[in-house]
Amino acid sequence: MKNLRICLLLSISLFLISCSEEPVKQDNLNNSQETSLTSKEDTHSLINNIVKLSASSDFKKLVYEEVSKQFDGDDNVLLTNLNGKGLKSASIDQKYETVVSALKDKGLYPQIYIPQFEEGRLKSAKSDSTIYIIDGLNAPDSTTLFKSVYMDKNGEIRETDFLIDENFARNNEVWVISYNERVDIDGEPSENLTAKSARVGVKSEYMMKIKCPDLGKIESWIKGAPELRCIMKSAKGNISEQYFYPSKRKHIDNTWWDTSGTTGRYLYYWDIESFTKTVLFHWVEVDGAGKNYTYNGSYTYKDIDKVTGQEFTSVSNYTFNWEGYDILCGSITVHIDDSRIGEVYSTGLIEFIDGYK
Repeated sequence: MKNLRICLLLSISLFLISCSEEPVKQDNLNNSQETSLTSKEDTHSLINNIVKLSASSDFKKLVYEEVSKQFDGDDNVLLTNLNGKGLKSASIDQKYETVVSALKDKGLYPQIYIPQFEEGRLKSAKSDSTIYIIDGLNAPDSTTLFKSVYMDKNGEIRETDFLIDENFARNNEVWVISYNERVDIDGEPSENLTAKSARVGVKSEYMMKIKCPDLGKIESWIKGAPELRCIMKSAKGNISEQYFYPSKRKHIDNTWWDTSGTTGRYLYYWDIESFTKTVLFHWVEVDGAGKNYTYNGSYTYKDIDKVTGQEFTSVSNYTFNWEGYDILCGSITVHIDDSRIGEVYSTGLIEFIDGYK
């Protein structure tokens, strides 16, 4: 009887513990359910052919020249921009260009991204230095350790018998084959979406600084700097949606990145009558691929009753579209009459400082 009572108490305790756990928030969902964008065969073709090309000093020089241009602000070059520029100097197979062309037709642009580019270029001054190639085409952002392939001294393609991390990339030449997340369907750098708000008022809000306290949680080190989307909404309508593209990871990885020098990035005019006293900021790290989803959320806002002149609070629902490879980075509300101007707002994954001018 005593044993039965003990078992019963344990069962009740476990039940209560399970009921008290916090529900999973939608912002914590990852893209592990997403299917690969590139087949194994196509991935193999791209990776192996880049390994062959990397053994050519002329091709390596070409890659350095193109990456140095930072055409989209980061240290990378599209494979389409390398086609016809020295590709015949290595014995690449015909499938390589077919794969690159087919992906282009889908609006997908594989690239060579070089982590720690400036440091790596200095370390690889010798023409015979090893270049380690990582497959980042289908790697989730949560991955931090990677296998790689390279060309050995005998001209054979080998796989490393160790895993490569970000620290290894600081001390060795590493190239990552991944999808560019900053170009449009035509392969041109996307314009920052900086549409002005419909607000009319005497105060303008600016995004001054942004920091990712743990960047690896939203963008793997093999993918370079993040592409941040900030969605701003009010209970009475959409306000603005803007994109922020820091040029390098180190500029925003647990350090404050100035969005536009000391002036900040203009966001909107704040007009209480048209858009209440509260603005919702929802952040997304954009990877630009995967299935289309609709996010549904709600938040509490403040407003003024036009009849009584009294402040009241209410709840507003909101939605926005996102893609399966994107990372939802959380939201926070900003109130026109709070005292946090110049102080830090945080969603946990994104921190930012705004200003009024």
